[in-house]
Amino acid sequence: MVRTGRVLSSQNGMLRICFQKPASCDGCKGCGNHTEAQITLMSPSAASEGDTVLVRFPDKSLVLSAIIVYILPLCVFLAGLIVGKLAFGSDTVSVISALLGLLISFFMLRKIDRRKKCMPSVISVIPAETHD
Repeated sequence: MVRTGRVLSSQNGMLRICFQKPASCDGCKGCGNHTEAQITLMSPSAASEGDTVLVRFPDKSLVLSAIIVYILPLCVFLAGLIVGKLAFGSDTVSVISALLGLLISFFMLRKIDRRKKCMPSVISVIPAETHD
């Protein structure tokens, strides 16, 4: 998927890019009432504030990321709940182990996020003065 965004800031090779919500999202309301989204990504291109950029989001990574972000914490939570109940037979211990599982899943997600194999990339820069 390729999206068009506007560069809000450019600093040390990092771009903060703002995307307008596509019309296809109007009926969903999954993001609440937000009309735009912002991301920060590394870019070797020489984009500056106000430029328009085309950003490629790998299609596979979007689906895989959604699955990992929603399913992994749920599975680790349930596993902690079951292991706590079976190992100790106490509801209190099972709840504590489930919450510990959520904490572990948070660190797992951070480690996965740092691999950055599925990061979006800037494929084109349109300088601000050519599209005003």
